[in-house]
Amino acid sequence: IILKKAVGVIGVEKASIMLYDDKSKHLHIIAAYGIDLSEEDLRRINVVPGEGVSGKVFATGEHVIVEDSENTMFPELSHIDRGDKKKSFSSMPMRYKRKSFLSVPMIFSPMNLEKRVMGVINMTDKKTSDMFTSGDLRLLSSIASQAAVALYNIRLIEEVKDAERVKREMEIAQQIQMGLLPNQPPKLPGLEL
Repeated sequence: IILKKAVGVIGVEKASIMLYDDKSKHLHIIAAYGIDLSEEDLRRINVVPGEGVSGKVFATGEHVIVEDSENTMFPELSHIDRGDKKKSFSSMPMRYKRKSFLSVPMIFSPMNLEKRVMGVINMTDKKTSDMFTSGDLRLLSSIASQAAVALYNIRLIEEVKDAERVKREMEIAQQIQMGLLPNQPPKLPGLEL
């Protein structure tokens, strides 16, 4: 939903949202628009923080506008993990139509205390011109900030749900264990339990 709204407002043909996964320590595409790859190929794209445009944007928390890509492809697609095989970006069917692309960090800053980069929004092939403007950058940065807040809230809700599920499971386990014990100790002549 976030990506579709951003694509409509900025007016681009291709875009993606990449989120950082704490377990794998990589950025992964969670939403894509206009990219000619299967969902399976999109899921296999892993970007190491600090590498490629998206990785650098994520690591630094600073946006990047590339004004002249010379009809190259997304750097993030340079290697798609296919098990033992790596597929080079030169064999990918996706190329820029325009010369520029925009990559903006999704930053969440609770009460302006700490800055946490959650992911990156990438856009290319602007419909109305060859270059992205400073207005496009401000608008996408605002969308990215709001998206980061929404995604952070979703993660918090999921953590609360997981904690509630664990609590319920512990209560059920306690009920089962208590059900295995007699309500009162057995009465045996000559013994006090």
